[in-house]
Amino acid sequence: MWKLLRNILVALLVINFMASNVKSEENQDATMLELLLSGTPVQASQFSAGFLNAVPFEQINSILKNISGEIGAPVRIMPVGEEYEITTLTHVMRATIVLDDEGKIGGLFFRPPTPLDATLPDLLRPLEQVQGKTSYLILQGESILAQKDAEVALAIGSAFKLAILKALQNEISTGNRKWDDVVLLTANLRSLPSGILQDFPDGAPITLHTLAALMISNSDNTATDMLLALLGREKVALYLDNQFVLSTREFFQLKDDRELAEIFANANQATKLNISEQLKTRSLPSLDAGAVPYREGVEWYLSARALCELIKSVRNLDIFQINPGLALRDQWESLAFKGGSELGVFNLTTWMRAKNGREYCVVITINDNSKLPEAEIASAYSIVLGHLAGLND
Repeated sequence: MWKLLRNILVALLVINFMASNVKSEENQDATMLELLLSGTPVQASQFSAGFLNAVPFEQINSILKNISGEIGAPVRIMPVGEEYEITTLTHVMRATIVLDDEGKIGGLFFRPPTPLDATLPDLLRPLEQVQGKTSYLILQGESILAQKDAEVALAIGSAFKLAILKALQNEISTGNRKWDDVVLLTANLRSLPSGILQDFPDGAPITLHTLAALMISNSDNTATDMLLALLGREKVALYLDNQFVLSTREFFQLKDDRELAEIFANANQATKLNISEQLKTRSLPSLDAGAVPYREGVEWYLSARALCELIKSVRNLDIFQINPGLALRDQWESLAFKGGSELGVFNLTTWMRAKNGREYCVVITINDNSKLPEAEIASAYSIVLGHLAGLND
């Protein structure tokens, strides 16, 4: 099963090549999907030249063979928005297919399949096998469906940005600030990617709503640091167990200086503040700083339980409509998502409201001193979300 999921992730990441000037008809799409997953060998002539240039035919054949061998032949294929829901006797899976004017496959995208008869312990087992410190929590309302070390604070990467969002929400709800307030980008707040604002000119005017939207949907680090500077560390720290709140710029600067990072990791709050003042005189390091592995003590920390409480408190903000994460929009009435990662740190946090009103929170955090299998973790997490959606059909 796990080998299959790795292969499916190859499909997710590689075979999503869309040809130009394409068109599709639902009946043609469904017929082609049924043929691809029937277990019979596919032919290179079924794929467009552009698709075959992007993905070797042998790899396509291998992936399709693994998928059909694991989930079986389709018994139903139904259109769901721009995707198709494929049901077999044992699994349900989403797929997207695009046929060109000649009826050849110009684009193909498979999501991880969800076993129909699997239990949560079955689905969580792959996460248990990942090397490192693992914490997870699955809530339905206030009831715990599954948990492991949910009260243990681990490094969460960019998921800490939920705390900035919460502090901003408080400022706006009390009337101290407004969503359409404008702040100017300054060079000292410019950070490294992810994001787009690092490429904006100095003095660019940006509303608080846009900053928050970029911070959450695109994990924009410069937007994050602009909001942190505006709100102040103390207000954000209230939602991070009063830890010293690094800016993302400071985070990268410390990763670029191993000796200073060691001092910071073992310092008290006063010393950390002093180090922060020192960093103001330094320039932004190169992108290579982001490739330095996780150093304990130079991060942002929160438990899975605290993350569920935090995302629940901001779940109704409209900026969560931009990026649903790994959940499927059509399966839920409302979604809120934020994740975080660096080399050795991976977090996924999702709050969901089903169409019947049930609410769920699913958090997974894994820390290690080496590179984590992020694609495999994300795949297992996605399957868990699909399983929970199925409980509300």
